[in-house]
Amino acid sequence: MAPDASVAHVALSRDGRLVAFGTGDGVSIWDVEANTCRMLTGLKGRTVSVAFTRDGRHLVSTGIDRTIALWDAATGRPLPTDARLPGPG
Repeated sequence: MAPDASVAHVALSRDGRLVAFGTGDGVSIWDVEANTCRMLTGLKGRTVSVAFTRDGRHLVSTGIDRTIALWDAATGRPLPTDARLPGPG
């Protein structure tokens, strides 16, 4: 995450080990135990929301462009999805 990034959304995994941040630049995951932070790739534009699945294995994010992204929370790798939020366009 860029030092000047504005954090708009935060999600905490159930075990408290991972924290996801939605920013104007995308999504970052902070591993609290390892004290590392990585930017997830594949998103374009501002993040609208982030949430971990109940089992903590995946992270879901939505973007201003109505895309829905699914991530492997442990690796940060994007998982295939064609989902989009409903709306015009």
